[in-house]
Amino acid sequence: MLSWLSGKRILLESENEGIHGIATYDSSINTYSVMIGNFNPFSKKIDLKIKNLNEKVMVRPFKLV
Repeated sequence: MLSWLSGKRILLESENEGIHGIATYDSSINTYSVMIGNFNPFSKKIDLKIKNLNEKVMVRPFKLV
């Protein structure tokens, strides 16, 4: 999974102490990657907001179970 996170690391913030993540941008393949983990003792719904993008992007979510 971490191999998907190639390129330059970019800021990812969470308002919940149990939600953590990593975000990267790889200019060689023009790809943003985000991995989010829930470390709360219960399921938690998140609201993902991506700011300051000057281009159209395609989102492809992958859920690990």
